[in-house]
Amino acid sequence: MITRRDVRLVRTASLHEYQRALTAAACAGGPALVRRTAVLVPTRAAAVQLQRTFEHLRLDAPGAAMVLPDLLTRTEWYERLRLSQDTPGEWLTAFDREVLLQSGAHEAITEGILPPFHLRPALYGEMLELYDELRRRQRGGGDFERLLAGELEPRASTDRGAERMLRQTLFLAAAFRSYERRMADAGGLDEHAFRNWLIDARVELKYARVIVAVGDRVVEPGGLWPADFDLLVRAAGVDRIDIVATDAQLAAGLHARIHDLLPAIDELRGTPVDAPLDERVLVVPSEGDALFHTSRDREDEIAAVVRRVKARRRETPGAVRLDRTAVIVARPLPYVYVARGVFEAARVPFQCDDALPLAAEPGAAALDLVLAFVSSRASRSATVALLRSPHVTLGGDAPPIPPDAVEALDRALADIGYSGDPARLGRLADEWEQGQAATDPRTAALRRRAASAARAGATLADHLALLFDAAPASAHLEALGRFVLAHGHVPGPTDAEYGRLLRARAALLMLLDGLASAHRRHGDLRWTIDDLAATVRRWIESHTFSPRSGEAGVHLVDATAARFGVFDDVHLVGLVEGEWPSPPRRNVFYSPVLLQPLGWPAETARLAAARASFADLLGLARQRTSVSHFLLEDDSLVGPAALLDDVARAALTPLARGDAAELIFTAEALAVRPAVAAALSGEPAAWLRLRHARTEATHESFHGTALPHLPRTHSVGAVELYAQCPFKYFARHVLRLEEESDDEIGLTPRERGIVLHEVFHAFFERWQAEVGRVVTPADLPRARALLEDVMAARLAHLSPSDAGIERTRLLGSPVAAGLADLVLRMEAERGVPVVDRRLEERFDGVFELLGTDGARRLPIRGVVDRIDLLADGALRVIDYKSSVPPAALQLAIYAVTAAQRLQGHRGRRWTVGEVSYVVFNGARVRPVGRNADDRGRALADAQLRFVAAADAIHAGAFPPRPAVEHLCNSCAYAGVCRMDHVAEPEDADTAAAV
Repeated sequence: MITRRDVRLVRTASLHEYQRALTAAACAGGPALVRRTAVLVPTRAAAVQLQRTFEHLRLDAPGAAMVLPDLLTRTEWYERLRLSQDTPGEWLTAFDREVLLQSGAHEAITEGILPPFHLRPALYGEMLELYDELRRRQRGGGDFERLLAGELEPRASTDRGAERMLRQTLFLAAAFRSYERRMADAGGLDEHAFRNWLIDARVELKYARVIVAVGDRVVEPGGLWPADFDLLVRAAGVDRIDIVATDAQLAAGLHARIHDLLPAIDELRGTPVDAPLDERVLVVPSEGDALFHTSRDREDEIAAVVRRVKARRRETPGAVRLDRTAVIVARPLPYVYVARGVFEAARVPFQCDDALPLAAEPGAAALDLVLAFVSSRASRSATVALLRSPHVTLGGDAPPIPPDAVEALDRALADIGYSGDPARLGRLADEWEQGQAATDPRTAALRRRAASAARAGATLADHLALLFDAAPASAHLEALGRFVLAHGHVPGPTDAEYGRLLRARAALLMLLDGLASAHRRHGDLRWTIDDLAATVRRWIESHTFSPRSGEAGVHLVDATAARFGVFDDVHLVGLVEGEWPSPPRRNVFYSPVLLQPLGWPAETARLAAARASFADLLGLARQRTSVSHFLLEDDSLVGPAALLDDVARAALTPLARGDAAELIFTAEALAVRPAVAAALSGEPAAWLRLRHARTEATHESFHGTALPHLPRTHSVGAVELYAQCPFKYFARHVLRLEEESDDEIGLTPRERGIVLHEVFHAFFERWQAEVGRVVTPADLPRARALLEDVMAARLAHLSPSDAGIERTRLLGSPVAAGLADLVLRMEAERGVPVVDRRLEERFDGVFELLGTDGARRLPIRGVVDRIDLLADGALRVIDYKSSVPPAALQLAIYAVTAAQRLQGHRGRRWTVGEVSYVVFNGARVRPVGRNADDRGRALADAQLRFVAAADAIHAGAFPPRPAVEHLCNSCAYAGVCRMDHVAEPEDADTAAAV
């Protein structure tokens, strides 16, 4: 047994020696000593890798067993020490500590020490982080105030920035003092008080031997602090301390820092690797002289790694073990999610031990929807999003809300201009279930479908009622926890992610319960939903959990944990700026220069440590290493990491290998023509068999051809819609799909068109009745006054804002004429007397139109906005439009049918004269034809196109082909259109004719 304390620095030349030195130090001695040994590692994933390494190096024979030491992270080490002692006070959780500091900050404010910033929930966590780092660097609140105030006070009278920083320092120091006082009054212990108690009371630790397999805090985030090294050498019971590090790490500054912390430390060289490693090579691209691979994005990068893994196994069948292959990343996200899909698609097993963010789990996302629902006071978008979530239920045995009911609620709430009111949801559900306030049958049917979803939203709002008002923090948190218990989705045992989802749910509930308990005990401030949402979201974002992914295959491992694993092949990926090395976590209160007197390291020290760690990783593989980076991240260019320059200095032999061209992914086997059925199995193979059994893609049914459609009569507007886009006609008039309405500020274009039509119809009706003649230039003032009178009566039904906009549109402004002046001038400038006006005239009959094969008789119906019968026997046909459609033929057909319909009226023969659109958008008149000859050609062309469209409708030809491409940008049927997926149809000539 060891009888005296021995502190040693064990130097190793490489990570292979590093792993052997750790194994020798941790497993030496009998089982009793090994059980009293702690090995400190940076992360839990590193502990998993180191355990595998111990077993690999120590278990030579099958069935052999060994005693393992405790492999602990720094946090776990303190937890083990705490649980092994009868502490003199109650251990404070992270929730307790933050609430205590929050109360301390408010106490400082009440004492008149005001911060130069607004206190927000996120800042309390940053304040506690600063306090912890001060204490871990063996600096107290007095040192903090003395050093920073001494630096800032001389400049505070002349420098506003220094004055602000000084006030900040005084406030933070006061908050820290209040925190420590409150902790003492509560009889609590945090990490720092516990560490001081262990040293001062000479409490014997449970570990006789401690192996430090992690550097200091400068080297890595999971490293030890100066206060931790002080505890190791001063606490009772520890007989040996071994600090193991590589030469590269020591040369980067760790050696000097270790000797500053432990001046009397002994040094020795680790045992060299007794057997030579296989020839180690660097796999480089087959083309060019680059020493690393370049991919387009992360997914392509992982796909290239998979190709190299498969090519390697083909080169040496049976000699390459996937569980001895590692893909090393700087940080697990987003590679964990990318790799899962890519490796599974290539049927290559992979495993991952890294912790994942709790915020990325479905339960956390659902909780975020709940908070948004309350924050917005049940706004339309938040209500619909909450009801759509599969991770929120109505509780008990209540059935889920049908998706069509939620969709109907979205549309119904948009129709009534609902902006958010939890109490109103229940009233709306009552009204809609009883069919109240329905303006037409379609609206009533929509609201009946929406009623159940509105009722569900009201039910959820009732269960969250406490959160809509201010209340004590603990009450808010308890209410939210009860909601998660009652309405959070609980996965079934057959769910593929059963264990993971349950663990994430448990983590959320523990978080809410811990926060509620801390506020009840240490400071129950009055919260609004904004305080609750900000606090809960921040805690969720800071939490991780470790769902095990896979049990065998290629390891996806982060750079910190990788150095503890034994791997034959290593692929270092994602070498881009901002990730290798990872950016430092900046202090939100002070610049690094101000903090250096308190022990904060310089940036150069961190970068040197990062380069040393990367150099070690380049030598980790026993056989092959590859390095890669990518060019695009979310459509933005990213630059290669500066660490790539160090690849040339690695002691590796370049080996040129191109990425394998063979098909290794299911998508590739399906994408080639013909598809490679032999490469598929399971569901993809079954899908391919079904695909081969389908009708050929060239068949007309895949290009817009349906069954013949024979309407009783052709609406002119519907045929014009067909000319704009045959598929849009099919969606609206054959499938009878309703258009989705977008939220509009003010009137929609359709509603505005209705208002303007009604105003002009009422004006000409009254003018004809009261005056009975054409509007002459002399009549313009009277006509304008009459139009204003008609307009006022119609606009009285609109909201004041909408009425003001439409009044300006009609009457104009000092900088632009209005539609009223346009229409009245058009009438006055023509001069020919009007014998009769026919307004909003509906017609439905059989008319003769000119087709390519001669005259054709077709049933046609429509509504003409205005027909003026002039004294010279001409017809003036007017159509009011918000804008002229690209495939305009409606007005021309109105003119042709009017000439046929009115023959013999008043005993006269009528001919088509002026045919014009009055276009509201831009206040202009657009005639059909500039003269009689142009007009004749336009009317003849419109008849040909109308007949061709009617024939195509009869034949069932509805290809998704708009007359102009930009129509797709505003089409209401884009969600069901297959325009992007169809080839050019065979009937191009027919389409051109239409």
